[in-house]
Amino acid sequence: MMEHLMKHSYPEEFEKITLLAAERIKRENKHIHSFGVELEGGVSSIAVDEIEKWLRKLGLASRFECGSDGSVNVPPPSVYWGMWYRDAELRFWVETERIEILIELIVRLWKRGFRQNSSCGNHIHLKFFNNYYILSLIFSERFIKEFQRKYEIFARRRKEKYGTKYLDRIDNTYCLFINELSPSAVLRAYQTSRYRAVNFASVDEQETLEIRIMPHCSTAREYIENMMWLNRVINKFIDKFSKIEKLAVMRAAFPEDEIEEIEEVIV
Repeated sequence: MMEHLMKHSYPEEFEKITLLAAERIKRENKHIHSFGVELEGGVSSIAVDEIEKWLRKLGLASRFECGSDGSVNVPPPSVYWGMWYRDAELRFWVETERIEILIELIVRLWKRGFRQNSSCGNHIHLKFFNNYYILSLIFSERFIKEFQRKYEIFARRRKEKYGTKYLDRIDNTYCLFINELSPSAVLRAYQTSRYRAVNFASVDEQETLEIRIMPHCSTAREYIENMMWLNRVINKFIDKFSKIEKLAVMRAAFPEDEIEEIEEVIV
């Protein structure tokens, strides 16, 4: 499927970036089965029609939806074609093994005038291969603590290029951090509100983990960089804590003199 990216008149440098992004996500991924996106912004009806037509050729049109979100308000540019949807919420999902299709969708949208502003957020839904086991690892204060710490570092690194918008998301009412890190606090946040940096309510609703913390993006490249970061952080967390869980089980099940040999095999 990656050859699709090479059939369009994108700048040669950008073609290379998108191809490398897809390859890198696949290379670094071991646990994420699929990515689903909710893209809030302003978009023309012509652009939406073109996306639907393209996805229909790929047999994926049923995975794409153009809805609306009352909190989104993106005015039109001075020149556009068709109707302008100022409160659009575009949804699409794809298996990680075909992530190049999602990357091309993002490129196509921005190329055709899709735009975001501070009224927008970017939500990404993740589904895992061993879904219930991995979600049980993630539904914990240790994941929240690790993820929030990693995001703050990421946000500070993005500040020079993108200003404070990544840091501002930490206090945004639509994607708040959980400041009290305890099992009861995580459970309480899950039960009371989906407006968190990590939304656990989507586990029941869609069997996915929803990441709500990402801010609006100015370019397709910025969005793709955020996807790459998220893929890397989530995979590293799962690798780290699945090993810890396995070691804990082995320590409980085997004699002390066998533990060192077991640890070598697992690690």
